[in-house]
Amino acid sequence: MPESFKDMYDRRWSSAPETSASASGEIFETFLSVIRPGGELLDAGCGRGVFLKLASGLFGRVRGADISSAAVAAARAAGLEAVEGDVCGALPFADASFDVCSCADVIEHVIDPAAALREIRRVLRPGGQLLLATPNVRCFRHIVKLAVTGEFPRTSDDDFVWGGGHVNYFTRRDLRRLLEDAGFSGPVFVLNPGQFGRSWKRRLARAAAGERLFGEFIEGSAVVSCSKGAE
Repeated sequence: MPESFKDMYDRRWSSAPETSASASGEIFETFLSVIRPGGELLDAGCGRGVFLKLASGLFGRVRGADISSAAVAAARAAGLEAVEGDVCGALPFADASFDVCSCADVIEHVIDPAAALREIRRVLRPGGQLLLATPNVRCFRHIVKLAVTGEFPRTSDDDFVWGGGHVNYFTRRDLRRLLEDAGFSGPVFVLNPGQFGRSWKRRLARAAAGERLFGEFIEGSAVVSCSKGAE
């Protein structure tokens, strides 16, 4: 019998080394540079709860949801509030429960990203903020690999399953259309400000290409902040 999505991600979180939970450090740093603190936060696809820990001091309450019971158990063992929930199904929260939702490196894993975004929108309060990150398939490294080697680019370092479990691939334009169709307004793409203090090469690339082209072709992730629009 084919392995279910839940079983696959239970296997991933049961076997992944602890260090893999911090692999999204630059994404989380970007989220924190634009997050609107206060109220309640949901981390959709929380894994072991790394971002919940980082954001806990900014909110009255932080909660996570993940399809993997192994990930949820690890987050709870760390003293965090987490529940099992499938963002493509029905998250176990009432309508308009959260002021902010973070969703890092999740929508590339789901069969129906539009349904996932609609479900996130449901649990956000009016005007609530969504912070979303996903690999940027338009990054020049991926373009070169496809054009020169004829291989489809890998956008994940995970090897627990083919392609790291990625079933969708996005550019910034794809994300903007997907978010607006799901009822989110004012999507703004965000560059991680910390990277330019750590790397002179990135500072030079941004100066040469400009903010927009740097984000379109050099940044490995597309990170966007938007708000729940009116009904």
